[in-house]
Amino acid sequence: MPNNSSSTEPLTIAIVGSGFSGTMLAVHLLRKATQGHLRVVLIEKGSRFAKGVAYGTMCPLHLLNVPAGDMTAFPDQPQHFFNWAKAQDPSTQTTTFVQRLLYGRYIEQLLNEADESKAVNIKFEKVHDEVVAIDLAADGKSAEVKLAGGKSIAANRVVLALGNFAPGNPPVKDMSFYQSKRYFQDPWLCDAIDDPDEAVLLIGTGLTAVDKALQLHASGHSGVIYMLSRHGLMPQVHKIGLTKLPVPFDVQNLPKSARELFHFLRVKAKEAGNSGNGTESLDWRQVVDSIRPVTQKIWQGFPPEEQKKFIRHLRCLWDVHRHRIAPDVGAAIEKMKNAGVLQLIAARIIKYKEDENGVDITIRPRFSNEEKVIRVSAVINCTGPEPNYSRITEPMIVSLYKQGIIGSDPMRLGMHVAESYALKDKNGKVSEVFFTLGPPLKGLLWESVAVPELRVQAAKLADELVPSAVPTRSII
Repeated sequence: MPNNSSSTEPLTIAIVGSGFSGTMLAVHLLRKATQGHLRVVLIEKGSRFAKGVAYGTMCPLHLLNVPAGDMTAFPDQPQHFFNWAKAQDPSTQTTTFVQRLLYGRYIEQLLNEADESKAVNIKFEKVHDEVVAIDLAADGKSAEVKLAGGKSIAANRVVLALGNFAPGNPPVKDMSFYQSKRYFQDPWLCDAIDDPDEAVLLIGTGLTAVDKALQLHASGHSGVIYMLSRHGLMPQVHKIGLTKLPVPFDVQNLPKSARELFHFLRVKAKEAGNSGNGTESLDWRQVVDSIRPVTQKIWQGFPPEEQKKFIRHLRCLWDVHRHRIAPDVGAAIEKMKNAGVLQLIAARIIKYKEDENGVDITIRPRFSNEEKVIRVSAVINCTGPEPNYSRITEPMIVSLYKQGIIGSDPMRLGMHVAESYALKDKNGKVSEVFFTLGPPLKGLLWESVAVPELRVQAAKLADELVPSAVPTRSII
């Protein structure tokens, strides 16, 4: 980084990634900073700002997984998104699951409004480029963000708002098939299949697989769509009109083990299923949702061994009950299953055998010792994002790892971070320069992928980066 110690520059905050988390951090910074001098640089390698993968979709069948009444971008304005959505479409209710592309427009508008109304002493730049490396200054007080286009940005603070990376390749004895043109590691780089009349395999049965199945069907794919995972469990469906239950725990008396948490949920869900003696019947969904305000505290209260047990034994059940799909999405998936267009398989992949016309996939169904073969024209990995940053091969991540600036958290669920969202380096030292939010915080918080959590993180990090008036800083 050039030696520029004699010149005084605004405090520069570089945000890498402009999905929901990065965009909302920028919005909070632009709205918050009214004194001093601040420069916010939002860097996006994708095609559009303020969208990300989730809200950049153009498929009208992709709906939010949370009703409009709970999707505000601002923690202190609970009706903000609902009022905005209702202004776009008066028929919108708080229980409506709106299209994701509409939510993308909402976030984009928030960014534009924050830019237009920012104080005169605030500078905002949008940079459309890929970050390939970030070098920490010798004194550890600033960094140089290097871009693929050849330019660099000197920054006092760097926020890695990276969202999710492509899934890791499922382990098989011979991994060579993963180099095939018939295999798509990143599901969002596959809009359609060359042979729409042929069968296709989606590895995974979670939210990503549901999205991809709907997208393929909407694009005219007429062949069978196989969805495969070890347990064969799909996301449960939301139920409209349920009242919210109070948090069932005192914060001083939270479950101390995975077994205790599972036992509570099982008992309460059973009680909910058996209720209805002339009063309003409860639903298991209310039970699961009732612990959401304290889920992060429960996770952080688990010792490492209990966190491992939760991941090993309960994660698959947690994911399908906690991360649910909209009723209309559930109905569309059920219709595809009933028509035989979509087939759900609980099995493990043993091997692939490709020829010029397709792929034979040997699988071992759950609870069976016998193998069977399914034939498809393409395989799409929908297993969910790779959380272990030591396995990610993108240049920027590799560069940061080599420098020891980032490391995986002990559970390999995200980055190793402090409570302030500052990164911890390979020696456990808390950084003064690097911060993160969103999915990289999953090891710290567990719940760190949905808007209700991300909006709080964006506001908190903005306060951490710009606690009050913005002083003038010297960039070295």
